[in-house]
Amino acid sequence: MKKTIILKTNKNSFHTISVNNIEYIQTSGNYTCFFLNNKKKYIVYTSLKNTINLINDKSLIKIRNNTLININYIKKIYTGKICFVELSNGKIFHPSFRLKKELKDIYLKQTTVIGK
Repeated sequence: MKKTIILKTNKNSFHTISVNNIEYIQTSGNYTCFFLNNKKKYIVYTSLKNTINLINDKSLIKIRNNTLININYIKKIYTGKICFVELSNGKIFHPSFRLKKELKDIYLKQTTVIGK
């Protein structure tokens, strides 16, 4: 079953979206931006912590204090000295040092790895 959420972008505007369609989420202060796979962007007045608690979906992984990414849109993870994640839309993120290992572990548990 697809999980859906309703985003309240202002007093009179509500948008129903599927969590599967969220590529990534970023915050600045108490404003949270939802970036969707159809190139739409919705801004909601809420914190990232509140967003994580309300959505509660394992496909969204926190990679920085202000960023969640949807593992279903990860195209590439490089975990060398300089770590980065590339999404299918070409967007590149640099996970925090503390969350780098957690990201790799979660991603590898949910995918099939072929090769050494």
